[in-house]
Amino acid sequence: MLINNKIGGGKFVWLNILKGIGITSVVFGHYFNCRFVYLFHMPLFFLISGFLFKTSTPTKEQIKKSFKRLIIPYISYLGILFLSEVISIQASVLIWPKLYGGAKLGGIYAPFWFITTLFFAQILFNILLQNNRISKFLIDKKIISFFIFAIIGYMFSFSPYPLPWNLHVVPMAIMFIYAGYILRMIFDNQSIKLSELGWKSGMIVSLIAFICCIVGWHFQEILYIDMKSAHYGIPIISLFIAILLCICLSYMASKLERFRLIAIPLSLLGEASLVIMFLHQPIQVYLENFIPARPLLYLVGILMPFSVYYIATFADWSRKLLIGK
Repeated sequence: MLINNKIGGGKFVWLNILKGIGITSVVFGHYFNCRFVYLFHMPLFFLISGFLFKTSTPTKEQIKKSFKRLIIPYISYLGILFLSEVISIQASVLIWPKLYGGAKLGGIYAPFWFITTLFFAQILFNILLQNNRISKFLIDKKIISFFIFAIIGYMFSFSPYPLPWNLHVVPMAIMFIYAGYILRMIFDNQSIKLSELGWKSGMIVSLIAFICCIVGWHFQEILYIDMKSAHYGIPIISLFIAILLCICLSYMASKLERFRLIAIPLSLLGEASLVIMFLHQPIQVYLENFIPARPLLYLVGILMPFSVYYIATFADWSRKLLIGK
């Protein structure tokens, strides 16, 4: 049975649905250049990472786990796409941007910054949690901690040169990971289940989502967040709206769990989100001249990487290299 109460690794189904919503939003934002989507699509993935974060994981184990899940697929897709450039004899093929990574990667490599940023953010956040004093401060002084991470993130955004692998974005990524971590902590302490919240809570969440969407859409040109470029919109306000939208989307994902015709496709796309993240941009670059209709190209940009994911699940070597499992 595809949809159970939990999926592999103890993750609730609604989280995979949420990842499905997130990755379809990422592709939509890139294919249609919709800056409203930029307000929440990448923060959402960092928030999910924080929600799933385990405080008991030793740092060495965290590094090993994150390297397996993120860096091995990163190297694999980087090599495959570089080879595709070499074969197509593109004059712009350069090696050093691939080694530097982060903001230096554009075109077919544009989304790759997210992987290295998430990798280093997870490790640094794990190190912070392993320190008892820092961990206690993060738990007891939540609002102050939010502002500290945000201020450090804004400080790094003023750097005239992007750091290798987008390390200058790591502090802001940790802020969103921390938001997800605190959200999980609140749920656990209060024994809250999103899917069991009543209609009053639903009305409040819907109202918040409606207001955030209206404000975000109307002022998208100044509110949008482009984490790759360390552009965080209006200080604090954009971050606040982004977190609120992520929470509202989490609630929506939990409610969609009961609608199987929607839940199953989104959950499957959520499981394949890493592969779609890597491959949707090359598909746009290579196929946009052959598929001028954007809606059709959008579907192809989602379904082709999903097909790669599905095929990769059949062999151990392809799961390790392409999926990170």
